[in-house]
Amino acid sequence: ADPLGVRELVDRLSSLTIDAHLDEPGGTLEDLGLAPAQYTIMLSGFPLAAPDDSRVDVEAIAGGGEFLIGNFKPGSEARFAKRVGSDDVFLISGVGLEWLGVECVNPLLYRDRTMLALSPSHIRRITVANAAGEQGVERDAEDVWSCVGTAPEVPALDVIQKILFAVANVRAARVEVHNPKSLEPYGLKPPVATVTFGLQGEGGIQKSLLIGAPADAGLVYATVRGQDVVFLVSDRLSALLLQPLCVPPSDPPDTQPVISGEGD
Repeated sequence: ADPLGVRELVDRLSSLTIDAHLDEPGGTLEDLGLAPAQYTIMLSGFPLAAPDDSRVDVEAIAGGGEFLIGNFKPGSEARFAKRVGSDDVFLISGVGLEWLGVECVNPLLYRDRTMLALSPSHIRRITVANAAGEQGVERDAEDVWSCVGTAPEVPALDVIQKILFAVANVRAARVEVHNPKSLEPYGLKPPVATVTFGLQGEGGIQKSLLIGAPADAGLVYATVRGQDVVFLVSDRLSALLLQPLCVPPSDPPDTQPVISGEGD
């Protein structure tokens, strides 16, 4: 789960306030849209900790339960609402419920948006493949970068450093779809470009980020090979990843990127 998305939802629920209690709602629960309700919110809370040797089931703390939200009151901006198990019917301002809709029950809204997180010190090789061809760089045991198969060129060290920083935490602007039937609608089969990161360790471990077609303004489709989601990233990130990794000897940056150790 995405902590930010869940926190936003909890904050919205916590900010709901009752406008008025209705002694005589003026209709049946069906008339008020409460049987069935248009929206049902189920809340449950649990103790922060239980004894390690406890074998009893953890029970929900008081204050949870089902919260029903129904129709708008005629001529009003407020909605009818009630708790399951209580006969009281009350009104909640529609302004505080503007976020309710189809999207709020989309599980992708609450999925962790960190799509790729690679430690810069673990990346030993970067390869970019697109319609123009393939280009790559690799790092030796002394942390010196060199171009792969392009002897007359030298690594674009400033670009490499920016890429290492960017892929330490690639977050989706939005998760678009889970388990898509096809990647073609997103320009991901074939992809516009594939950026592959070779990681240190045995077995030739590598991660590939596939860049697809433009989506909303300033965003492009992307996916990580082997994952089950298509997401959106900024076109600035896409442009950075597609910059030349190797440049003619006359244009090289004059410093090697500084790579910190674990935890950066």
